[in-house]
Amino acid sequence: MSVSVGYLAIGDELLDGRVNNTNLTYLSTRFSELSLRVESSLIVSDAPEDIKQGLDYYIDNVTILVITGGLGPTEDDRTSAVLANYAGYPLVCNEDVLNEIKKFFESKNRPFYESNAKQAYFPDSASIIPNSIGTAPGFMLSIRSTLCLVLPGVPREMKRLVEDSCLPFLRQQYELPVIKTKTWITFGMGESELFDRLNGLYPLPEGISIGYRAHFPEVHVTLKSSESLFPKLLVSQIDELLSDNIVAKDSETFISAVANKLIDQKCSVSTAESCTGGLVSQLLTSISGSSRFFNQAFVTYSNQVKCKALGVLESTLSTYGAVSSECALEMLQGLVEQTKSEYGIAITGIAGPDGGSQDKPVGTVYIGIKTPQHSKVYHHQFYGDRQQIRLRSAYYALFYILKT
Repeated sequence: MSVSVGYLAIGDELLDGRVNNTNLTYLSTRFSELSLRVESSLIVSDAPEDIKQGLDYYIDNVTILVITGGLGPTEDDRTSAVLANYAGYPLVCNEDVLNEIKKFFESKNRPFYESNAKQAYFPDSASIIPNSIGTAPGFMLSIRSTLCLVLPGVPREMKRLVEDSCLPFLRQQYELPVIKTKTWITFGMGESELFDRLNGLYPLPEGISIGYRAHFPEVHVTLKSSESLFPKLLVSQIDELLSDNIVAKDSETFISAVANKLIDQKCSVSTAESCTGGLVSQLLTSISGSSRFFNQAFVTYSNQVKCKALGVLESTLSTYGAVSSECALEMLQGLVEQTKSEYGIAITGIAGPDGGSQDKPVGTVYIGIKTPQHSKVYHHQFYGDRQQIRLRSAYYALFYILKT
């Protein structure tokens, strides 16, 4: 049975630039893992006539229509009412859902406002999709030959409903084949260079695909095939070809890979940052349990603090400047002397857009790395805007910790 999927996103905020619709990326990824391809997507405003036009486009033209947004308690949340009218069903209150919403507010010690009762109204004959982390349940509704999965627009809530209810239902309803995936998270190479590295593997066997997705500053390489065809030899070849740049695999993240290395070695890391302003320590402490490996952080933006906090010599600053290999090394030495950490990171550079010169243009960065084996300063000339330069600097610092 051929199953087609469409996606209708509803909300003025998606059209006027207030909100970036990340739901499409998530839905496309998760559905593709079930061999379901989102064939097209539309974004429409909250206006009832626009929602109706979106429904006209999809109903009877796709097997499954995923709809997000417009399930809130305010006047401009109109999805349920428009769908009920479109399908010819009355809009009815579900008392069980209403009681659950009231209990939700009570558990948070927040008052229940009558406007929230709107979220308990659904088209008659709709099947409720429970929302365990919010007040807006979703619902399933068949309109002629199309099954509508109607979900909250808030990404966190939408994902919970998809994972807990929609995906299990679809697997059972359509007897979908199991698609197996393998993902490599890489850093330090662009998509074109990665493709060139793997070019010798093409043409791929039938039923197997390799996709590339830039997720700055990472690039994710994903292999997909049916479970019965999963190519273990191809996986081993990709492992070898990309080994120098693989920072994590599958559900692991780059930062968690760094954390796991430090935890496994029973080592700690400390940081001294200038141009990155604490970004490295922010990334490291985004991991739950980071106290097991993260020791101390210094943000030494001014020259005075570099000298006072880390012992950088004034003569070094006057001779070589704060953005220099010599300064980065002295920052690193002062950091390690104070913290006694097995691993240390010191970063100094020019993130821009101001501050560059002919000798030291914007993007000049020095990264000092201390491991149990050695200390070394790396020089980079990065490109991009301020945030890109800062993020590249932080990632390279952690890359050196992971790979050395």
